[in-house]
Amino acid sequence: MSEKDTFRSCLISEQVGSCIISLVLDKRHRKAEEKYILSLRFTIDRKRSYYPLGDMYSEKEFDAICRAKNTGRKPNAKDGKLSNIEIKNHLEATFRSYVQIVKDLDKKVKLNLSLITSSLTGKSDYTSFLSVWDMVINEKSYGTAESYASAKKSFLKSVGEISGFNISKHTIEKWIKVMESAKLSKTTIGIYLRACRVVWNECLNKGYIHKNEYPFGNNKKGLITIPQGSNRKKEYLTVSQMTELYSIFENKNYPSHWESDYSDKVHQSLGLFLAQYLCNGFNLSDAARLSYNDFYYISGKRSFQFVRHKTKDRNEEASEVIIPIIEPLKFILNEIAGPEERGALVFPQISNGEIEEIQIRKQIAQENSNIKDRVRKLVIEIGWEILPSSSWCRHSFATNLTHAGVPINYISDSMGHSHDERITSRYIDIFPHDTQVKYNNKLLSDNTDLNEINKVLETLNANELKELLKKIKKN
Repeated sequence: MSEKDTFRSCLISEQVGSCIISLVLDKRHRKAEEKYILSLRFTIDRKRSYYPLGDMYSEKEFDAICRAKNTGRKPNAKDGKLSNIEIKNHLEATFRSYVQIVKDLDKKVKLNLSLITSSLTGKSDYTSFLSVWDMVINEKSYGTAESYASAKKSFLKSVGEISGFNISKHTIEKWIKVMESAKLSKTTIGIYLRACRVVWNECLNKGYIHKNEYPFGNNKKGLITIPQGSNRKKEYLTVSQMTELYSIFENKNYPSHWESDYSDKVHQSLGLFLAQYLCNGFNLSDAARLSYNDFYYISGKRSFQFVRHKTKDRNEEASEVIIPIIEPLKFILNEIAGPEERGALVFPQISNGEIEEIQIRKQIAQENSNIKDRVRKLVIEIGWEILPSSSWCRHSFATNLTHAGVPINYISDSMGHSHDERITSRYIDIFPHDTQVKYNNKLLSDNTDLNEINKVLETLNANELKELLKKIKKN
């Protein structure tokens, strides 16, 4: 082994939490005159990050510093230069000062290389709780992003700007008091706090905030409990109410004083409203992406299949949904669906030709608003005192089938809510098409039996009808 191979390149090391900190020559890049820059090296899970301190030494010079010992003699200071032992002592003192910074950081957050670097340099992609909030907003869907932005606006109005990640339970409690004083509903407060919790969890995952400071909890002493808001179980339309709306759609029985152009728009919106109900209560985001895919043709054009857009990135199998195309749904499709072509959208009017995701989300939000406004104007015209929206379709699907005695696992699977991935993967075997049709036909009043009876009665003569009535009276 040559003399060069024995040169020391590390002066001192210390471990803080999961991080090993070392004072080394950074030999990745050689500088002028065979010298290397002195750096702090941080190692976590075998990954490394270097923080340059500025001084440069050759391997031989640094080795001499590493081996220097305090002999008790005074250094020769005639030339004004520090001795190797003085340099060593100075570097060790500098090292300890940086170690203390990391120790202080470790008390607050889970250490990671990005966080350590941003703490030492003051530079970071997300240098504050509020900037992480902005990042979360940008990653959310159009409608959700607006809600998160409103929550942030409320937060800033209540507590003002905060620096870095200086957000405590006290800060959030102050925000809650301001919202309560402003008479915001429990539902709104809950929505805003859940947005804040998502941001907090993002900061926690990135190591910006320590888990010991987590302010939220369910009925735990001293922690913030997020209110659930008003109960939405009553926000559904009964089978008879949905059947009444379907009858209006089927017969185009809209108020005569409406302009024909507006009636056409209501017809389209009512059709989408009813389609959401009959398509297993799916939301408009899934309706916008529903297509005439291979499954549609494999099923003999009797069923649709899709993966819920909301959960597609979490679990592919557990969000798969199969929709049986019952006769009322087929009628709606004939009225408002797009041309049947392999791979084409079933309801292209929702996305309105947009292909970029952010624009599609805006179109979905606009169409949701259109459906709500038009359906509400219609129900007011027919004398209802309730004001439904698209979200009622999902509640109505689940509630009405539950009241009809349909097995809960069918309802759960149909809505993409299965808690067992194996159930969804075996969905078609458990519930064949005929069973799906039988259950989904309970979503509207079934007049099939009555129609059959009418057909039989039409074949009877007057005497046969009299005899039949006598038998009915006896029974």
